[in-house]
Amino acid sequence: MIFPKKEILFAPMLGTLGGGSMRSFGRGTGGGGITLSDLYAAGTSAGLQDVSFNGNTYNLNYATHASKGWVEILFHANVSAGHHLRDHSGQYINGGGTGTPLFYQQVGSEYYMISENTTSGGTALDYTADFAQIMLGNDITPTDLAITSKSSKTLANITATGQNQGSAYPLVANSDLSGSDVGAGKPALFNFFKGTGGGVSGFYTGGVSSGQQGDKHYEMYWSKSSFDFAIVLFNREGSTQTDHWMLASGQHQSGSTYYPQSGYRGHPGYTWEGYFAGSWGDNATSKHSSIYNISNSNVLSIWLTDM
Repeated sequence: MIFPKKEILFAPMLGTLGGGSMRSFGRGTGGGGITLSDLYAAGTSAGLQDVSFNGNTYNLNYATHASKGWVEILFHANVSAGHHLRDHSGQYINGGGTGTPLFYQQVGSEYYMISENTTSGGTALDYTADFAQIMLGNDITPTDLAITSKSSKTLANITATGQNQGSAYPLVANSDLSGSDVGAGKPALFNFFKGTGGGVSGFYTGGVSSGQQGDKHYEMYWSKSSFDFAIVLFNREGSTQTDHWMLASGQHQSGSTYYPQSGYRGHPGYTWEGYFAGSWGDNATSKHSSIYNISNSNVLSIWLTDM
């Protein structure tokens, strides 16, 4: 499926996507502002806080973890299978839908994340919505990424309060990624989640020597709570595609992906369809329990820090 090449849009320019408003477009400070380091040094309470990146002010959920301050850039709560494949006509890409995708955009031959359900001119997430994500673009230079589950979409915490099989969450890039290509793969993963880079694949073996930027396939995987799981985000072993958006995927030490441990695969009726957060078991070809479905009480949450 090929879509017309579109201009890459970063926050705050994406304020209207998914129902966001433009009422405060350009509310950036123009310089200075309160950084994550400032908030952390001041012992700021977790919750919605103004934070400055590259001189632009955002109002984002703030929390501390591992001696750093973090901001939430994505929450998915009341969603369903195929959430990552929705198009503007209410159908599924790769499932008969041919409309404009809402979750991503095609840039050349790659698929990039885009902002959705933002407010305040694209500088805040809309917590009245069922899901939201904000791409901070080149305003942020991430030093780490965390994936967790929450029992409510408005909570500001990185310690998991949703499903957490094997106490695997949070998954933290700097401490939980393994493999010979982590040095090259981790920056590509960060770029994907700030909206400036295409999909990333990380497997146990098979990554091209290192530093590969053409296919973004690396020997890089999550190693946590006795299991090693792959990363398959709009890219599977160097082949770009839309079906897989799996933060952690598949069967322990397998060359195949199976159902997601965390994230999405497929759409309703698809063989390997799933939308999960908090599962961390070697299920092989058995689908995870529905308790791990992403929902209002098991919210998928992603955080970045530049500290």
